[in-house]
Amino acid sequence: MSSGLGKDEIDNIDAIQHRVTLFGTNFVTEKSGIPFWKLCYGETEDPMLRVLIIAGIISIVTGAIQHPENGWVQQFPKRETVPQTGVKFCIVLRAGEEKKIPFGEVVVGDLVVLRDGFTIPADGIFVLALRT
Repeated sequence: MSSGLGKDEIDNIDAIQHRVTLFGTNFVTEKSGIPFWKLCYGETEDPMLRVLIIAGIISIVTGAIQHPENGWVQQFPKRETVPQTGVKFCIVLRAGEEKKIPFGEVVVGDLVVLRDGFTIPADGIFVLALRT
């Protein structure tokens, strides 16, 4: 149990496939968050925020009156965005060695290594904790 799947199990694709057929695949479903507009609406209960919103609206209107060609808008260069692949990886212990695999390839018998900031890829039993 302390070394994860054995060497004979990870080399045998049929054994891995048997575990997938027996227990199913492993995929994490993300919970949808609270919409941004609901968060903003909930914060409007604060009277100071209401004062700041009104001051901002006055500033926009006066900027548009004083500079009708572009108003209060400033031009900023576009930032490049990094596309997200959607595939998440985790580290498992197989035959005593750490391997980085996609979440979907975690099978029953794998020992998942968790470190700060890691997402737990599957349901499981907590085996060991080390304090460093």
